[in-house]
Parts: sequence; structure tokens; C-alpha cells
Amino acid sequence: MTRNVKRSLAVILLTLAPMSGATEPFAFGFPRSEYVSTPTTQTVELPARRGDSASPARFTLIQSYYVLNLIGSTVFAGGTLVPQLPTLLNGGWGMTQFPFTPPSTHTYYYTTNTGSGPAKTCVWQFTVTRTGGLCSGTINQSALGSPPPVCTVDTANSYVDPVSCDTQVVTLIQ
Repeated sequence: MTRNVKRSLAVILLTLAPMSGATEPFAFGFPRSEYVSTPTTQTVELPARRGDSASPARFTLIQSYYVLNLIGSTVFAGGTLVPQLPTLLNGGWGMTQFPFTPPSTHTYYYTTNTGSGPAKTCVWQFTVTRTGGLCSGTINQSALGSPPPVCTVDTANSYVDPVSCDTQVVTLIQ
């Protein structure tokens, strides 16, 4: 009987192990310290909108990222985008574009401090998927800091073209 209880307990623990990682915040690309707070996370579905592309049969799909800094100080970029977004002065904006193939996931962030001190940080993780020949996109965004910054996805100017899969993501940190 003890052997069966141990097996049952092991199976339960093994099924719960992957779920424990789901509550972890994003990996931000910089070391954690005692100053990092628990993030507030939100998921946004990008609207499907036809862009300028006339034909879905293209070899090069484009992702465009735009970020506006309204936080009141210089912010520094990081993440998996290549080419990387630029450092932004207060009131400045930056952009980058690159070709991609769906499915794709990219994480980028802006922070007020790249050192170990207190920082205000916005993290966005953008995922594009293709299902049944149509593309869709979601963004998970997190805000860290004390008090945390306001991280925004501008859904009026962000979109995924469902046919060509071209994307435009517009985000703000304030």
C-alpha cells in the first residue's frame, strides 16, 4: 500500500511541477536583486487589420516595433529583438523592424536603471502564431518598480495582418 501511495504522490507532484513555473515573472535579461518587485501582468490581443500588403504569398514578413518614453527620465532597452531598440531620452521614441517567420516570440523591455538599484521597468512579450493560414498576435506586458510605471499597448496603432502576418506593435512607458 505504501508503494502505491508513493507512486500516486510522485505523479501528482510531477504534474504540478510545470505549473509552478507559470507563476514566475518574465526573465527580464538582467539579474534579479532585492530591488525587483513582483510584476503586474496583463495580456492584450492585437487587433487583426489588413496592412498595405496586397499578396499573402511573400517570403519576407516584417515586424515593426515603436516605443514612446513618457516616464520622465532616460530609459534603456533590452530583450531579444535584433536589431535592438535604442536608448530613449524623456519624451523620445524609438523603432526597429526586422523580418520574421511565424510562429515567433520576442521579449523586449525598457528600464530606468540597468544597475542593481531601484528601477521602473516595462516588459513586453509579443507572440505571433499562424493557425489555419491566418495570423494572430498577443502581448503580455508587465510593470515593475515601486511605484510601477504605466505600461501601455496602443491598440489603435498596433495590429497583425491576418493574411500576410506583417505586424506593428506600438507601446508606451510612462
